[in-house]
Amino acid sequence: MQSGSKQTIETKFKVGKDGSLTQMEAFSVYPELNEEALKILKSVGKLAPREVNGQYVEQYISLPIVFTVESAESRMHRLRKEARRKEN
Repeated sequence: MQSGSKQTIETKFKVGKDGSLTQMEAFSVYPELNEEALKILKSVGKLAPREVNGQYVEQYISLPIVFTVESAESRMHRLRKEARRKEN
């Protein structure tokens, strides 16, 4: 992956009748980004379930997650800048 590039990870999951996310999958050629996308989905918690004719139903959702890849140098620069802001 090239620094500064944007990588789109396609995800899909099911929202159950109770709003829980299950059957989470991520698709790309970058396993490490797939893992990060799944961590993001797992951290979401419950969503509002879909309601049809007064009944909650299961729903499958496809959601692209876009990552911007940063180099080690730009990461260090960003972290230093954030640390300076916290000091002030």
